[in-house]
Amino acid sequence: MPLPLIVGIAVRVGIAAAGKIIAKRAATAAAKKAAEAAAKKAAEEAAKKAAAQGLGRQAGTAATRDAAKKAAEQSLKKSGGKGPGNTVGKHKAKKGKKDPCKHKRDKEKKKYVVYKADEFDKNGKKIGTYVGRTSGKPGERVADILKRRQAGHHRNVGPLQEVFTTDSYAAVRGAEHLARAKYSTVDQINPVGPNNPRKDDYLDCAKSKGAS
Repeated sequence: MPLPLIVGIAVRVGIAAAGKIIAKRAATAAAKKAAEAAAKKAAEEAAKKAAAQGLGRQAGTAATRDAAKKAAEQSLKKSGGKGPGNTVGKHKAKKGKKDPCKHKRDKEKKKYVVYKADEFDKNGKKIGTYVGRTSGKPGERVADILKRRQAGHHRNVGPLQEVFTTDSYAAVRGAEHLARAKYSTVDQINPVGPNNPRKDDYLDCAKSKGAS
């Protein structure tokens, strides 16, 4: 078989093998076109090199096929399957940054309030400052929400003082945690436990809304 024909067959075999990879992985027409061009170039160069080295038809075709497949894979990897010139091309698309304030309980539509208050022992002696959170209806006054909470409080506390108000559940969780660290001087559990998977979200959300 004439050498040019052998080279031509090897190139076609290489391009066909690469085409299967490209068809599965190319996400855009641009990526497909770039990979096909790379595969063709690699196949032609490999086939000519095999012929120059005196490789037989079978060995030359195998080498050409491998070169074309490798070139296609490298092209697709470089473009992330998106093709050159695409801003997402050189890197895989990144998911949008998660909103730390998003929480399913926001559907409840409430006004949340973080408060602090003096706490007293049974003899009326102040023993420290307590921090907590409560909630009310969206249009309800903060003063009314705090007054109601104080009336049914489980601790012996004085008037509740507003520290932070929000309509975000995530924000009030984070703000209460920050306020406890800042104001509380009595024994009480952490508003957000150390193993809570959303602890960072709550703190980030609270800070984004002005809590400190």
